[in-house]
Amino acid sequence: SDFPFAESLVWVLFIGGSLALDQSEATWFSNRLSLVVPWTEVRCWEDADACLKGVLWVDKLHNKTSESLWNEVEDLLGFKDAGIVQPTTE
Repeated sequence: SDFPFAESLVWVLFIGGSLALDQSEATWFSNRLSLVVPWTEVRCWEDADACLKGVLWVDKLHNKTSESLWNEVEDLLGFKDAGIVQPTTE
């Protein structure tokens, strides 16, 4: 990767965003994530989960807040519109 610390920066921003106190804070983090995610191979939640686990990821942090944060990043980057996100299987 041209940005060797990009995954770590994604992790830092994701942890901060998942702990945001209100929507304006969450938006700040999702906006920053949308600038950093393109430097990585992350293109869907499964990629994000693998990226986070590659640094340090605690399962209890995978909650509605973290999913909401990722959904906002996906919207900002247009991943859903591009059809990059695979459908989830139940």
